Parts: sequence; C-alpha cells; structure tokens
Amino acid sequence: MKKIIALQLAMVCALSFFATGAGALTVVESLQAFVETEERFLDNIAHSAPWNEISVDEALPLDPISELWGKFRPLFNLGVSKDSMEREKNAFWWKSVTYDEQGNKFRIVCEYPEEGREILEGFYDPASDRLICRKVSGEGTSRGIWEDIEFEYMKTDFGYVARFYSASYGVVHKLAIKGKEGIVSWGDMGFDSFYASMDFPKENRMWYEISGNRFIIKPWDGSEREYVIKR
Repeated sequence: MKKIIALQLAMVCALSFFATGAGALTVVESLQAFVETEERFLDNIAHSAPWNEISVDEALPLDPISELWGKFRPLFNLGVSKDSMEREKNAFWWKSVTYDEQGNKFRIVCEYPEEGREILEGFYDPASDRLICRKVSGEGTSRGIWEDIEFEYMKTDFGYVARFYSASYGVVHKLAIKGKEGIVSWGDMGFDSFYASMDFPKENRMWYEISGNRFIIKPWDGSEREYVIKR
C-alpha cells in the first residue's frame, strides 16, 4: 500500500497545492518526503528486530500504520488533475469527491452511491513543514464502524516526529525518525501531546528503538532489553 502511495505522490509532486513561499514545500511534496522516510525506517525496524527473541506479547504491531495510510487515501490525490481524480473516484466506488481549500486548510468529502460519506479535514503549515489531518468515516452508513482517526507529522532538526491516533480503538502510534534510525511505539498514553524530541514516542509503554547497531525493546512489563543488530 505505501509503495503504491509513494508512486502516486511521485506522479503529482510537481503540481502545486497551497501557495507557498520560495523554497517551501507543497503539501504533496511534503507528504512524499515523509512517507519515503517513514517507509525506510519501518523497513529497517522489520529487518533488524531480533524476532526469534521477541515473544508474541512483545511483538509491536506495525501493520496498523500501513492500514491507517489506506484510510487516508483521498489525501494523496491533492493536486491531481480532474481526469486522474475521475479515475480514482471510479476505482473506489465513490459517487463524488469534493475538495474545499481555504488558505492552508483543506476538507475532502467522499460520497458513496448508496448513502454515507467520509470526511477528511486537515491543515498544512509550510513554514514548519507540519501536517495535521483528521478523518471521520462511516457517517450515516453501514460500511463499517464509526472511525475517528487523526495523524500528524512535523519536520524537525533531526528528522521527523509523527503520531497516528485512533479514537475508535483508543490507541496511538508514535514515531521519531532520524534517517533509518529512530523509535516507534504503540499504546494508550499521551493522546494530545506532540513535540519535537527523539524521546517523544517513549511516552507509550511499549516501544522499539534503533540507534546505531543497537536494537532496544521495551515491552509491556516495563523491562528494557538491548540487542546488537546483525547484518
């Protein structure tokens, strides 16, 4: 899913969305940069973790992050042509897709043929390279449970911080990324907090960290273990 999104973004990154000053990124260019960085980091986590030493209870669920990107799919069409949007609409059985832009704010509404709609609202600040986005789906329809999902990321002097929050499930994923190193966590702590620090994800009770050739794990029981990454 994320590789498909990256290709989608590469095709539209030259198009403008949100007027920005010289040197500032458009929201599409910003998304492309973040998704590529996050993908490299999570791939490094997946290939570096000592899975034979990690029990089922200690396994950090990484798949939900990819699944959440799928739920924000309409966001990745910002800036595409009318013809491309029409093809996307038909592929996902949307009756209509409308975009409302006001300054750096945007609102996307996807209507379904039978009933119900998905609403995606957000704000992009090109000065700080920060995107905040919220999605509510399942409104007035039987397409699934009511979902209230938020995600945001921000560029920092070391890389990125990001969080994915699902109100429906009461959990939050947090990331701090520095190249292919960083921390990813999962839990129910600090729903509202968001700040530029490499330790930001450690608010959660369970996390994985890659630092140099070290892979550090903190499971639910609060213990901390360190392994040497073998390439």
